[in-house]
Amino acid sequence: MFQNDKVSVFYDKYPVSKGHLLFVPKKNDIEHISEAYKLGFYCGEQWIKEGKMDGFNIGQNIGKAAGQSIMWPHIHLIPRHNGDCKPKTCNGIRLSHPNGDHKEYY
Repeated sequence: MFQNDKVSVFYDKYPVSKGHLLFVPKKNDIEHISEAYKLGFYCGEQWIKEGKMDGFNIGQNIGKAAGQSIMWPHIHLIPRHNGDCKPKTCNGIRLSHPNGDHKEYY
């Protein structure tokens, strides 16, 4: 849907939520990966300002142990909306680890 000299942006083939994007660096180096994060963050901030979402998760799975299935770096931008999880809960990064400590800290 967009590209520049360092990053290509695609809609995720298996989206977690509507608008789930992938920011894929064209080279596997810190300069290109950081540009992917920068564009992802900028896009998320803009979509909040435009009222398209209320918040977002942004991140990267690195290695099979962390759930990476495509072995090339890519950044996920997952739009979030008020009320999109169980009432009175938070579904942030803490819940990404199935055996993690999921106590209520909030």
